Amino acid sequence: MSLFRQLWLVVVVSTLIAFSGSFVVSMFTARNYLQQQLFTQSTDSAASLALSMSQQKKDPATVELLVSALFDNGHFRLVRYSDVHGKTLVERVNRTPPDKVPEWFVRLFPLDAGQGVAQVSDGWMQSGSVTIIAHTRFAYQALWDGALKLFLWILIAGVLTGLMGSALLRTIQRPMRRVVEQARAITERRFITIPEPRTPELRSLAQAMNRMVTQVKAMFAEQASRIEQLRQEANNDALTGLANRDYFESRLRSALHDDDAPPTGALLLIRLFDLAGINQRLGRDRTDQLLREAADRIRESAAEDDERLLARLNGADFALLDLRADVSETRHLAQQILDRLTDLYRQGLTDQDNVAHIGFTLYQHEDDPAQLWQQVSEALAQAQATGANQARQAEQADRARMLDVAHWQPRLEQALQQQHFALGQFPVLNMQGERLHDELMLRLRDLESDGLLPAGRFMPAAARLGLIPQLDLEVVRLALQHVKQARQPVAINLAAASVLSTEFQGKLLLQLNQHSREAKYLWFEVNEHGFRDELQALGQLATRLRPLGCKVGIEHFGRHFNSIPRLHELGLDYLKVDGSFIHQIHDNRGNQLLVKAIADIANNLGIITIAERVESEQEWQALQALGIQGVTGPAATRHGG
Repeated sequence: MSLFRQLWLVVVVSTLIAFSGSFVVSMFTARNYLQQQLFTQSTDSAASLALSMSQQKKDPATVELLVSALFDNGHFRLVRYSDVHGKTLVERVNRTPPDKVPEWFVRLFPLDAGQGVAQVSDGWMQSGSVTIIAHTRFAYQALWDGALKLFLWILIAGVLTGLMGSALLRTIQRPMRRVVEQARAITERRFITIPEPRTPELRSLAQAMNRMVTQVKAMFAEQASRIEQLRQEANNDALTGLANRDYFESRLRSALHDDDAPPTGALLLIRLFDLAGINQRLGRDRTDQLLREAADRIRESAAEDDERLLARLNGADFALLDLRADVSETRHLAQQILDRLTDLYRQGLTDQDNVAHIGFTLYQHEDDPAQLWQQVSEALAQAQATGANQARQAEQADRARMLDVAHWQPRLEQALQQQHFALGQFPVLNMQGERLHDELMLRLRDLESDGLLPAGRFMPAAARLGLIPQLDLEVVRLALQHVKQARQPVAINLAAASVLSTEFQGKLLLQLNQHSREAKYLWFEVNEHGFRDELQALGQLATRLRPLGCKVGIEHFGRHFNSIPRLHELGLDYLKVDGSFIHQIHDNRGNQLLVKAIADIANNLGIITIAERVESEQEWQALQALGIQGVTGPAATRHGG
């Protein structure tokens, strides 16, 4: 029973008790008072009538006239004149019942008016007696009116008390509701603070809850800082702060082999000229300063696009991976880097005007990493042979098709209208080899070859055309059809552009509500890279999807660690740790510490952790020891079939 109902029940019961007690006490008190008044009236009237009769003749006509005169005023039930022997000579009786007074009330509160008796004299002799009983109907009327007024007053007082109690309860309920919402948010792994109410008892409760939440946030912030430090130590170059070679090569493998990776990109190899000679001539400190400044110049050039990753490979070599690039863009980028690096000579940071050379090559999805490194190394050698501060492209057949929006637009629009899309699926297993869910990947039916094109082939063009939300809705439609048959959980990737669209969210929720039985099998995940600054939108989406039974998570987690401090606010269900931290993790102590820290903070929040791109049994066993709860990748495919 709600507090409002309980309050009104208490008010009603209290009103009834108050009314009953007051009614009984008031009625008996009033009855006794009225009985006393009636008796007094009877006695006084009898004395008055007897006196009048004593002064008059005692003939029957006079006596009857006097009795009738008193009786006719209607205030008496009985007026009787008797002789000295008790014989009734004249009697008037009025048995009229009380007006508008219920019989049950008369029976419940009987009035005994009492009789007044007076002697009638004739000179010094007694000639008879007068007996008078006052009528109770007016007393009953007064008693009944008093009872009604008492009931009405107590009723009004009860209603006013209930209304004031309800208003007070609403005032109390607001902070209580906030406390309940805060507690519910904690159960959903969201830690929020609430305003402190004015009520002392509730204020102390809110303060205690807020202190707990603040401490939890501080704990997570500390853990996030520790994780970022571990990432820096494990995957970044200590001198320049750029990614190191292992991390860069792992990200390159992801760009070449991940199903959702763009179809084309560029790899640049940048080398500072004669670094060993500069070290001998200028000393180690000046050389370290040169490397840091060179890293800053390259970082400034690459920072214009979030799809670029910069690393220091060894002493003089830097590498840059551009996930979305064509020939003209890459040439412009290489020249921009050279222009900024040659400025180091003008600033006196190096003693020679020949500062750096660049070799670059374009790649296509599924290219071999070793061949790419060979091609870009050959291009770098050609640049060094050409002259000072030169950039050269690898001499190869340009197999990477440029993104032809005009080519893809009619094809994608037709595919959406005629539903030419299909799904590929890959298993995600827990550490015991049991299936957690299947990852669903969108495929486009190629009408020419009757094959299926991976998402990386058409998604870049779809992004430029603004079709990503429509494609995501198509994936949801196909996933619901799949779940209706298989009744197994599936994971769907949503783009940042979709989640940020209120129109998309409305259509998504409408579609899920229409298939509520299937919706509870859906796991929605977003790429952390696309949500570095839009985590609030992701938290709102999770809040709207949770009542439908859906799960929400982040894939490629760890590439950008600014989301870790806010994990407690998002209410996520799972994380997929980026494969760049998983490759050869059994031999990488730094990544082991990093992944364990991620698993610990996620497990404390009740968030499932899944490792991406697990390739070997050694990696699987190492991840299990680190507290990871699920795996995906080639090893999972072999186990899951």
